[in-house]
Amino acid sequence: MLTSFFRKSKPINFLVVFLLAAIFYSVYNFTGSNQLTNMPYGYVKKIGFFLLYLAILFFINFVTSIQKAKNRVTYVLFLFTLLCLASPAVFRSEGLLLSVFLIILGLRRTLALQTGFFFSRKLFDACFCFTLVSLFFPPAIIFILIPFVGIAYYCAYNYKNWFIPLTAILAVFTLTTCVYLLTSNTFFSPLEFYQFIPNNFDTLLQSSLIYPLGLALVSGIWFYTSLVTSQKKFSQKERRANYILLVTLGLSLLMLSVTPKAMVSQSLLFTYLPIAVFGGQYFQNVKKIRLNEIILLTLIVLSLTIGILIQWNLI
Repeated sequence: MLTSFFRKSKPINFLVVFLLAAIFYSVYNFTGSNQLTNMPYGYVKKIGFFLLYLAILFFINFVTSIQKAKNRVTYVLFLFTLLCLASPAVFRSEGLLLSVFLIILGLRRTLALQTGFFFSRKLFDACFCFTLVSLFFPPAIIFILIPFVGIAYYCAYNYKNWFIPLTAILAVFTLTTCVYLLTSNTFFSPLEFYQFIPNNFDTLLQSSLIYPLGLALVSGIWFYTSLVTSQKKFSQKERRANYILLVTLGLSLLMLSVTPKAMVSQSLLFTYLPIAVFGGQYFQNVKKIRLNEIILLTLIVLSLTIGILIQWNLI
């Protein structure tokens, strides 16, 4: 049974996930209109970004381990990969892979605030990552709100903590200004760099976005509402971590409204992590074996179908 297989954390489980990602990464990047012409450099570049994708899967373990989810990490990795398969543009989002990698690092440090140890250091690291990622992908500056949510949950009474994000932001902007002065003899201007134009309704309705996004949202809503209504009693630590992930998902969806049209479909990658974590918790805690089998099998079929149809422009 599928659910019993991915409930384990043996090497074969991770191998299945990695092979699935490798096969469809190759299909989406080396077939059809995406065939490479600048060989062998193009292949080396693609392989390098695939290794970065595997690193993202590896660091997702850190996010789930914060919630003592080591025994369900295969679920999270598998669901994250499935959602990526539904959107070929995600596997071609080379410029965003590094951004997502930094988001995961920042999210991990934010969730680690709940331990109370080295609070200031972890908060600075999280804010530094979220600010740094905005230099690669400006709309991602919205994620700087996540550490403030962490402060409100874990240590709101200490007013000094509210100023730490500002020092991290200032540090990133100062380093960026130094790079600008060395390379172009100009100052870095945040007001000019962070300029956004809202997308129109037609942009959000393109098939390469609406179908994968619809699948992800329906899955996420089902997973989260089922967890909330289940009889499982979550600890305060787990509830707060879930709230932060829910905020992350909301910010990711809001970011889509100001993401450049050419990168909207690729930006779905930011929404997949919290949905995959909720899905991992759902399959681990909601004991409805037959229903879970049907849901997981349906997700597999829909993800592969949507991804293949979009890849060959059939929808």
